[in-house]
This record gives sequence, structure tokens and C-alpha cells, in this order.
Amino acid sequence: MKYFIGIIIAALTSCGNPTGGEKEINELKVFSDVDFQIHKKFVEDFQKGWNSMDVELLGGLNTADTVIINYTSNEILKVSFKDANFWNSFFSQYNSLSWNFNSVSPISDTLNGVVVKSYSVNEMKNGAISNEKWVMFFYFNAANQLVEVDEYMK
Repeated sequence: MKYFIGIIIAALTSCGNPTGGEKEINELKVFSDVDFQIHKKFVEDFQKGWNSMDVELLGGLNTADTVIINYTSNEILKVSFKDANFWNSFFSQYNSLSWNFNSVSPISDTLNGVVVKSYSVNEMKNGAISNEKWVMFFYFNAANQLVEVDEYMK
């Protein structure tokens, strides 16, 4: 919404002043559809790897060496997606994972990334089943590598 309002303001202020208007519109080009498509594909591939518990697929994703994950409990985890032992240890507690998207939208402010609204149904090895709703922010650096995930449970 903030991005949309910015475009309207830029369009209105550029009327009758083409050079000033071009500058303002160029300053609003924080959102990139190309980057959004790259980030959307990343979270779709992450979803595939997560749901199939595919350590190799997750390890092959374009991430920084260390990804910071901020959990809903304010616990911060620093993890390497390339670390097969991390993924194997994590997945060893589950029979199945099912992470499903409601929406994937660009973050179109000064941040680079996507917001994913989703829900999951997961079965633990002990038979317990969890049903959770999530809002997750995936942040990427200039090289489109995942650098941080902020998770919020609804």
C-alpha cells in the first residue's frame, strides 16, 4: 500500500515537471518484479524441500553462509542451510511436514524480500500433530541470497 501511494504522489507531483517527476519515480523503484520472482521461487523451492524433508534441496538454496532466523518466541537462531547435520537432526523428530502458502507478496519498502502467509500441519514421531498459522518475512541481500527470516505465529 505504501508503495502504491508513493507512485500516485510521484505521478501527481510530476505533472508539468517531467525532469523532477522522473527523479521521484526513479527513487520509488525499490520494488523489483525480477527480484520478487527470484524470491518467490526461492520460497517455493524452500517449501518443496521442507515438505519433502529434502536436505540436499535445502542445502542447495541460494543463502548467505549464516541465515538468522527470528522465531515468534524472540529466540534467534543462526544456521547454515548447507549444514546437512542441522537439517537431518531437525527432520529426525517428524514423520511428516506440510507447509502451505496462503500468499506470497513482495516487501516493497526499503527492505528486499517477501512476506509469506501460510499454515502448517506437522506430525511428530511421537504422534503429536501441530496446526499452525504463520506470517514469515524472508529478507535477501543484493546478491539475492537469503540472509534472515522473521517468523510470527498467528
